[in-house]
Order: sequence, then C-alpha cells, then structure tokens
Amino acid sequence: MNELRRAAAAEAYGTFLLTLLGPGSIIMMNYLSPFGPSNASFGFIGLAHGLAVLGAAYSIGHISGAHINPAVTIAQWATHRFEKRKVAPYILAQLLGATLAALVHLAIWSSTPSTYASAKNVFLGNTVPNQSFGPFVSLMVEVIA
Repeated sequence: MNELRRAAAAEAYGTFLLTLLGPGSIIMMNYLSPFGPSNASFGFIGLAHGLAVLGAAYSIGHISGAHINPAVTIAQWATHRFEKRKVAPYILAQLLGATLAALVHLAIWSSTPSTYASAKNVFLGNTVPNQSFGPFVSLMVEVIA
C-alpha cells in the first residue's frame, strides 16, 4: 500500500473513531438521563470527544497527521502546510469514515424503540442549535467560535 493510501485509510479510521465516540456519547447520555442533561453528562460528553481525538492522534498521527476533519485538512492546505495532491484523498477518506460511523450508529440505536427514541431526541448525536436562537444568532456564534 502506498503512502497516500495508507494515510487516507488512517484518516478514515480516525474520523470514524471520533464520529462514533463523540456523537455516540451524546446519544448515550440522553439515553441514560431521560429527564434532562446534567453537569456529569456534559463532562462525560466532553471527555468522550477528547479521548476520541487523543486516541486518533496517538494511533494515526504518525501516519497521516491525524487531521480527522476536512476543516483541518483545508486549513493545513490553505496555510501551505499540506500538499495539494493529498487534500482530496484525505477529505474523501474522512467523509467515508464519518459515513461508516453514522451507519454504525444507525444500526446500534435503531435496534429498539427506546434506543431509537433517545437517538432521535438528540438528532442522532448531531449538535443542532436551539430553535429559539434563530439562524442569525447561530451563525454569529459559529463565526465567533
């Protein structure tokens, strides 16, 4: 396997890991605390995301740089720290890894009506802005962040 294919496969794995553990922790905390979020559940969700990134960085960092996010790949390329020929394979691999993780979530969380209801309640782990804020405020928060 050539170097670019190996790096792309590593990116797919890293993105799969982050997408599986991060949003999975959101669904799990909603499933375990059906009466609303708690500080402990927010801490667990943050810890799960952090450990997923840490695990990806340690397991694939030496192979691909552990971008695990198309935004990181594009930023690395835009700042001339990454070769242009690697951008498309990395992004395609990241999208593939995220898609596979989403399919695993779908298989896991749609197995029973109660787990499906929990996953549906949090949009399958996706972070969605509160509807009361409106699109302008949501956009401003994203721009500032």
